[in-house]
Amino acid sequence: MSGIQAFFSVLKRAPLRQKRNFLIAQFGVVLMVVAQLMIPQLVKQIVDDGVLAGATEQIVSSSLLMIAFSVANLVVSGVVAYLAAMTATNMAHAVRSGLYESISKFSHGNVDRLSTGKLLVLLTSDVNIMKSSWMMTMYMLFQAPWMMIGAVGLVWLQTPQLLWIMAAAMIVVVAVVVLVAPALGPLYARVQVELDTLNSIFQESIGGIRVVKAFGRERLETDRFSAQNQKLYDAQLRPAFRAATFQPTLFGVLYAAIGLAVVVVGPDIADGVATNDVDAITPGQLATFFNYLLTAMVPIMIVAFVLPELGKFEASLSRAIEVFETEPDVKQPEDPIDPGEIKGRIEFRNVTMAYLDEDTQPLERAALTGVSLVVEPGETVAILGQTGSGKTTLVSLIPRFYDVTEGAVLIDGLDVRHMDIARLRSQIAVAEQQAMLFAGTFESNLRYGAGDADFAQLEAAAQIADADDFIAAQLGGYGGMIAEQGTNLSGGQRQRVSLARAVAADPRILILDDTTSAVDVATEARIQKALAAKMVGRTVLIVAQRVSTAIGADKIVLLDEGTVVDVGTHRALLDRSPLYGEIVTSQLGSLDEISELLGKS
Repeated sequence: MSGIQAFFSVLKRAPLRQKRNFLIAQFGVVLMVVAQLMIPQLVKQIVDDGVLAGATEQIVSSSLLMIAFSVANLVVSGVVAYLAAMTATNMAHAVRSGLYESISKFSHGNVDRLSTGKLLVLLTSDVNIMKSSWMMTMYMLFQAPWMMIGAVGLVWLQTPQLLWIMAAAMIVVVAVVVLVAPALGPLYARVQVELDTLNSIFQESIGGIRVVKAFGRERLETDRFSAQNQKLYDAQLRPAFRAATFQPTLFGVLYAAIGLAVVVVGPDIADGVATNDVDAITPGQLATFFNYLLTAMVPIMIVAFVLPELGKFEASLSRAIEVFETEPDVKQPEDPIDPGEIKGRIEFRNVTMAYLDEDTQPLERAALTGVSLVVEPGETVAILGQTGSGKTTLVSLIPRFYDVTEGAVLIDGLDVRHMDIARLRSQIAVAEQQAMLFAGTFESNLRYGAGDADFAQLEAAAQIADADDFIAAQLGGYGGMIAEQGTNLSGGQRQRVSLARAVAADPRILILDDTTSAVDVATEARIQKALAAKMVGRTVLIVAQRVSTAIGADKIVLLDEGTVVDVGTHRALLDRSPLYGEIVTSQLGSLDEISELLGKS
């Protein structure tokens, strides 16, 4: 798709009001061109009918008309520029809103495959490029054909003997544009790719600044940033060098054409032939030719100037279209079933799940293979296994963050793929190990999943998560501020606020994905005891790295390399599972001591 095709593809989808503004602007462009083409005619009158004839009145009247056309051109140009700016701004607003809406509908798998850096550049830099390119195209590009047709037509009518000079000059300039311009689109696309990478590096460096400083790797990160910045610099120079050839070429050809015209007709004018030969060119006509030659070359200069912008527009639009056309991995079913208030029975029926690659094809190595498991309503089930065993993947299938590759996940006997997604997720709450908090107050974060909860419910949820004391101790208490991503809190505090947010939602199914990994064992014991009292009759799934987290569960699911190795209570697994015994021994040492500490057996 060329840049101009990209422009019209967006215009085609624009609201009626924007199309109307575009048409009004183009009518204004025609008026601008008429005014600009009339000025050289008035110059001819001033020279031939005024100066050479000694007619002062003609000089004054033609000059006043020139001023009038100039003012009219100024007014119409202002209106066209306003319409172009307004339309471009509305377009950018609509594209940015549409992109955000599309991204918000992506499933976890889509977000996994698209880098945050790329999406951020798309919503900022790419949209701004489309805005400026649209404005320039609407205001400048569509002047070009009218100006060129008008200038060539008037030269053909008034000084046809010089038309070949104009044609030769235009052919040379067009040839340069045709040779250089097509390569600009891919080059500008490359610039955006390098900008994506630079932005990702910057985000990583700032987000991980504590790790960088802890290991004294500031120089490493600076060098990494500088290397990518150099790649961006080189990528930006390539199209800049190509585009820089336009202006000197255009003016060089223009001046050569003017010089050639003077050589061809200048001697006749100097010898006075113009006063005797009706076919000869007058000084005013020669001056008019110079003006129309410039007028005919200006459209090519405009095209040469705007085409790179259209190349940027095309590259940025292609990236936006990629997002718009990306289908979410997890889609709402055509006829969604409202499950009502779920009881919380979960069944994994011969589930195999493989993540998707860039081409949305399942990876060869599945994260889960042949998993069959039943969790009864009201049970607390711990999922234990080594890193990479598939624990998080397993629980992510319940709220349908991902879809199974084979088999089915059922809640209360209904396949989650047939349920209304919003209704399903409204009854499931998730607290993750990497607790994501939002900039705002403690109360706004706790209320995130429970908008209609009263303050007492939020406070009770914080008490269950053992977070009430440290929240109350903050300046402002529950009205105190949490910094961006909770950077003013410790890891354990962030996890406890995240857990309180999940509990406050009063879910039928609560998923705790290693939520207490950053708290000490005694705090974890208090949280588990409070949770057990709060979640009576609710289904709780606990993803655990530590055996201490899993000991008190109704049953423990032992995962290894994506398969269920065994299911049972802590004591039953300890008696029959060598793998479980190895995990317990490696983590706890003496089982009697840890059982006594937790008050469980």
